[in-house]
Amino acid sequence: MRGDEERDQRPEVRGRSLSLQRSLIPKGLCPPAQGCEERATLGNRCSEIYNPNGVEAPSLEWSSTSVSRNPVGVDNSSVRLPRVARSSQPWALMPNPFGIDGPCGAKPGARQEAAFSLIELMVTVALLTLIVLGLLAMFTQTKRAFTSTMTQTDVLESGRAVMDMLARELEQMTPSQAPYLNKGTYLSTNFFAEIDPNFNKPLIQALPGATARRINVIQRFFFLTEANQVWTGTGYQVLRDDPSTGTAGKVGTLFRYSSPKPSRAEAARLSGDFRNAFGPNSALTNLNRIADGVVHLRLRPFATNGFPVTLAPQVSGPQFQLLPGPNPPLAGVRNTFAYWNINTYLNDQLDSYFLSNAVPAYLELELGILEPRILERYRSMAGNTQAQDEYLLNHVAQVHLFRQRIPIRNVDFAAYQ
Repeated sequence: MRGDEERDQRPEVRGRSLSLQRSLIPKGLCPPAQGCEERATLGNRCSEIYNPNGVEAPSLEWSSTSVSRNPVGVDNSSVRLPRVARSSQPWALMPNPFGIDGPCGAKPGARQEAAFSLIELMVTVALLTLIVLGLLAMFTQTKRAFTSTMTQTDVLESGRAVMDMLARELEQMTPSQAPYLNKGTYLSTNFFAEIDPNFNKPLIQALPGATARRINVIQRFFFLTEANQVWTGTGYQVLRDDPSTGTAGKVGTLFRYSSPKPSRAEAARLSGDFRNAFGPNSALTNLNRIADGVVHLRLRPFATNGFPVTLAPQVSGPQFQLLPGPNPPLAGVRNTFAYWNINTYLNDQLDSYFLSNAVPAYLELELGILEPRILERYRSMAGNTQAQDEYLLNHVAQVHLFRQRIPIRNVDFAAYQ
């Protein structure tokens, strides 16, 4: 009777009743805990528990009777949580706050295997193929742009280096002050620039999107310099890459000629030595290789007031205009000769020669260099002049043009009065 009364006394927990079933254990009997051989499982409780001592563990059952206010915030959920304990211990049936599930509820052999279908694999392969092709195209364009940028950088660096070297040497030009002799002859030539006889036909390239054309000409030039009573004759000339083109060359290599003389009288022969250095029977001595792929090399002389030296029928010999305007007055340049070159198709292209005390006050230097890749293909067509010309006509964008105006330090203003 006492056990039944105690069994009926259930504590009330905020809308839920907790039923406790207490086992009948004789007084004075304490079951040893070490006798529990069965281990608790991580998960649902096993259906059969081995209990050699016959100790019945209390089971806690939560039954929801009503929904009421819970100020403590304790969740009395009816969902049984996994348990971690020995099956014979009293707390084995209590809720498991750690959420560790064990293998007791798992059915042996119930292994689920997941795999992709053939259609899924084909779709995946197709998507990966598109991604790889897109990346490959991107990498190809990036490599092409990088190569083009590096090529332009190399050409620009080499072009600037050549322009700097030419500017430093040309600005040191010095008049020899050699006297004028009878029968129209002079002792020495201070400066001359003329169309190279090996490039007597210009390279004409059409500009894209315009009717104008760019005309590339190649000149050879020579000048005198003086340093510590030593006169040095320096000249630059372009040699053809393809000798089979004869006198109609289009691309060549720039060479530098230099020869010193200890006196002013011996300096008179330096311009002739420069001409003979590149002749048919010359040994090509005293030459230094400067740049490859030269398609344009031009020098234009300017007077002391900044106007170009040109020719006009009003004045015999080279002259320059004194004032700006459509019909300005003209003034001649002493000890200077100039000739039109009709083969260049340029109205302002002159072959100019400065002698005695005359040198240009300014020089405008133009240099055009072909990209190395285009130059290699041009050289591979050696022997076929027509194919070479057509190939260069379609690659005007691969010609890098440099231009600089160079002032002459040792100009004699008496030659322009």
